[in-house]
Amino acid sequence: VQLERDRLLDALARRSSTLREVPPGPFTHVGQVVRWLRETAGLTRGQLECETGVARSTIRNIETARHRPTVSILRKLLRHPSMAPLPKMAKQAGLSLRPRIHHAKGPEAATC
Repeated sequence: VQLERDRLLDALARRSSTLREVPPGPFTHVGQVVRWLRETAGLTRGQLECETGVARSTIRNIETARHRPTVSILRKLLRHPSMAPLPKMAKQAGLSLRPRIHHAKGPEAATC
């Protein structure tokens, strides 16, 4: 697990130096930050789904501002190395990471 994490962090560092070192701005919702971080890491929504357990449709809905992530979804995303800068970037953009409250269990598990 640590080796995989190190590999992802190295890939993120390489990609961010070859792509956009400075994110496009200004971000108007948290989903834009999630998408920028995912793309900068060179991940598709499907890859992020497999690595976090968050359904690609949920990732799409967050990225397109259709809904805000729940507490459990936010926790899963923040465990991924590519999403580590999310809290700081959201704060700098004046965006709240305060998740919506959702108690029902849905089909959020990845089928990878």
